[in-house]
This record gives sequence, C-alpha cells and structure tokens, in this order.
Amino acid sequence: MGLSALLLLPAFCLLSFAVAASGPLPDPANFLVFGPGLDGRRTLPVRYLFVQMRDTAGRQLDDASLPEVDSDALRLELSAAGSEDRRLRYTSEALRLGGGLYVLRYRLHETVHSDASLSVFYFGMPVAQSPYRLSGPLRDEQCNCPQMDLSGWLDYHGCRSFNYSQLEADFARFSGPAGIQMPIVAAEAAKRFDNDGAYAYCRYVIKDNELYRSCFGKHTGFTFMSDPLLLSLLRKFRAPDLDFILNLGDWPLSRLDRLPHLPILSWCGSRHTSDIVLPTYELTEATVSMMDRIYNDLMRTAHDSMRYRWPNRLSRAFFRGRDSNKRRLELVQLSMAKPDLVDARLTNMFFFQHEKSLGDIVKHVPLGDFFKYKYQVSIDGTVAAYRLPFLLAGGSPVLKQDSDYYEHFYRDLEPMKHYVPLREDLGDLEERLAWLRAHDSQAEKIGESGRQFVLNRLMPEQVLCYLGQVLERYGQLLRSPVAVSQSYEHIKQPSDSNCRCDWTGPGVRDEL
Repeated sequence: MGLSALLLLPAFCLLSFAVAASGPLPDPANFLVFGPGLDGRRTLPVRYLFVQMRDTAGRQLDDASLPEVDSDALRLELSAAGSEDRRLRYTSEALRLGGGLYVLRYRLHETVHSDASLSVFYFGMPVAQSPYRLSGPLRDEQCNCPQMDLSGWLDYHGCRSFNYSQLEADFARFSGPAGIQMPIVAAEAAKRFDNDGAYAYCRYVIKDNELYRSCFGKHTGFTFMSDPLLLSLLRKFRAPDLDFILNLGDWPLSRLDRLPHLPILSWCGSRHTSDIVLPTYELTEATVSMMDRIYNDLMRTAHDSMRYRWPNRLSRAFFRGRDSNKRRLELVQLSMAKPDLVDARLTNMFFFQHEKSLGDIVKHVPLGDFFKYKYQVSIDGTVAAYRLPFLLAGGSPVLKQDSDYYEHFYRDLEPMKHYVPLREDLGDLEERLAWLRAHDSQAEKIGESGRQFVLNRLMPEQVLCYLGQVLERYGQLLRSPVAVSQSYEHIKQPSDSNCRCDWTGPGVRDEL
C-alpha cells in the first residue's frame, strides 16, 4: 500500500499498521490515566499525569508490543473550560517510562482564571475519559496566591501517606520539651562556624509568608539554589512563621560528638552529624525548573534510558565523573586493566592533578547514554553522589559504594532489591559484577526495581511533600518567637502580571 493510500485511512487503521499483526492492539478507551495533573488545584511547577497503555481486554501492554510513541502520537490539549477554541499558553511533552507507562507533563505559562478542559489523545483518538475537567484556577509557577495553609496543602496532596523514615530520624533528636530555641542555635552556630572561608550558611526567616535571610561566609552565592526553592514553596502554601539555618555547602555541619546538636537544614547527612536532610539541590532544582532551565530530571532520564533495551545493553559497568574521591581513581585504574569489565573514566581533574596513570580526561557523556551499559557504579564524590537518583531512574542495576554520607531517601532503599551494595574500598566489585553477569534476569529485575522506586518516591510531588513536611515538623518544634531583624534581606517573589488572587469561580471550595 502506498503512502497516499495510507493517508486516507482513519487513525485507528493507521494504529493497526503500527503494531505487529499478531500482537495485542492498544485500545485508547481502555488506557488507565492517573496522576496529580488531573487536578487543577494540585499546585506543582510542572503538572503531570501517567498513561498506562492497555489492550481491548484491559491487559497492560509492554513496550515490545507498542509502536514508538512521541509527542505527536500521545499528546494532551489544554483549554479554558467553555472556551475550547482558546488555547492556553503551556509547554507539554510525552515521555516513555517503560512497561507501557508514559508520563504526559505540562508547564503553564499563564494562570488560568477559570476551570480548564484537558484532553489526551493517542494517534488522534481520545484516551480513557477524555476530556477531563480541571477545577480552576490553575496557577502557573510564578503566581503567588497560596490558597491553603501548609497543613491543608500537605493533606490535599496526600503527603501524609508517605512514610519518610529519614525525616522521622532527623527530628527525633530535637523532639524533647525544650524543642528548638533559635537564639541558642544561632549563637552556637556563629561560634562553631566562624571560619568564613570554610563555611557558608544562611539564617532564613519566614514571617507572614514572606522570606528574609542573613548569610554568613564568603561563598554565599549558592543562595541561587535555596532562594528559588523556598520562594516556590511559599507560592504554594501559607507557611507558619519559621526561623532556621540552611547550610549552603555540601558537607553536613552539626557533629554528633558535640553538644548541643544543631537542627541545621542540609542537602545531605552523614553517620557523624545531626543535620536535618533536605532533598539535594539537584533534585529540588530539577523539580522547580523542570521543562524550563533544567534538561536532566528524573522523568527525562527514565525516558532517555528507554532507547537502550536491556538485552542490547553492554555487559560492563560504567562510570563517568570527576576526581573527587580516591576510590574513583582506583575504579579508573581497574578499568584500564580490565576494560571488558568496567568502562570508567574521569571528566575533570582537580583534586589529584599529580596523578599521571589515569589516562586522558574524556568528554562528558549525556546521562541518557549511560544506559548503553547494564551496570552503573555510584561512588561518593566529596560527599554523597547526588547522581544516584538519576542512575536508579535508568533501569540498570546500580552498584552503590557503602558510604558515611546519605541523601534523604537512602533509608528506604533495600540492598539487592533497589541496588547492589559495594564495600567502601570497592574490594568486592569484581565479585558483584560476576554475579550480575551470571544472573541476568535478576540483574534486570534489580534495575527495574530501582526505576520503580524513583517513580514512586522521587517524583516532583513527593519531593515537594518531603520539603513541606520538613517545614511543618520544624515549626512544631520551634519554641522561640520569630522576628525579622532590620539587617535581614527581604527576598521578594518574582512578578507575574497575569496572576490574580481574587478569582472566586466554581472551582474554589469553601474550605479553601
């Protein structure tokens, strides 16, 4: 049949040609559509919904039985309800996550001061219950109109259904009757961290949902990560008045062997410190700036990795990174001795520039191309390797080095289910790789379990839920009054001329 004849066929007939004649046929009416992007009141920087493809019998389809799907084949359309001819300003895309699961995500570029209609199409055919009505208003990321207090926002987003074991452990140290007394904490921090070349932190105050700060240290430019994050949160809910210290550096600060323990918010923790751990700045920036300034996020990484099906991935371990840990150098040396086992190279030399036996510095490899290889190696840098969530998202089993450092989710990972543990000295790496090669189906299962952990625990809504619960728990333990010193800088919200806070249409419920 020629191309001109194909173009005359209806979409469903074209879809029939797109799948194997003997395979099950995707049935858009039977697809399962779910996720926070179906609720206009779920305030996220990027809204997203999942589409699980199923056949006419309602059976889940795997990737082998599906045609290649892109933003033209699976797409969404968003319009103001009652004005379907007025297309709204937004960016959207479809990403493939494996197992017949896709994510449709969209970033609003205007606030929708009405209810909205969202339609999902698969090769031009409506999917499931499309169109979906979204109760308005739908506020874009820059709109500063928080409608709920923090507790209500956490309830509405279902945040309390997640069990965050790290959060419980972090706050247990400060749950005594004295709680958190910020004058004591601030005085002790000033005494311990008085070397302004070695430490950088900010004392933040949230008062009447406005943000203020006073910073200490020479290297405070990293507020470009913390300021946008905190402002984004304050646009989504009305926070209680808070007074806290946020560490701008990588190393956690409050040592367990020194009393009193200080409730400092940090990007990572360690076995020797009492810092309250936040999701890393890589995760939080990828959440706030997704589909904007940031290309690599967890959804994108999972999608890009799908170019490499498991049977076609190379049976070698892979690593790229800078020389921020001597174990990384040892891995490169092993790679040079046994290139059929490990492909490991350095992309930058800073800490060990005198080392001459490590080969040439190589170019960076796009993260999605890491997954040409079946096995990924995660080794600490100066602290925890913040790339771990992205490696887990790719569906290759991650060989993770034992470490004193941790991110906010490490406690919930299970060895040999979500990842493969390695000794700190990497002495069992070859043994672990031999096992993975000999147990290919189990290796694939570990890789897929790691990916599912990311999709279930580290999506944007879960990251914001964690941050919101940190602020709530901190506020419950704060005993000292919150005041703004005249020396503090007022960090103002960005302007958004399209944002109106007075809309009271049918989408606004009485309790809000």
